[in-house]
Amino acid sequence: LPKNTQTSILQNPRQKVISLEALSTFGWSVVAETTIGIDTFGVSAPGPQAMAHFGFEQNALTERLFAIITANNR
Repeated sequence: LPKNTQTSILQNPRQKVISLEALSTFGWSVVAETTIGIDTFGVSAPGPQAMAHFGFEQNALTERLFAIITANNR
């Protein structure tokens, strides 16, 4: 999306914007206050084990997102 489209969609200044990408976070910092992704090279393992290695499990993500959302609640 062009930047003007992104900012028109995400225009509430009190809203926390978090990007969650199971790949690189490159480019997300333009629109997101917090980026969660994989910014290192991969790991050789079955999918579920690789995702767990990078913290992309449901419980881990839920805890991390909850901590971000409730931190310094604006």
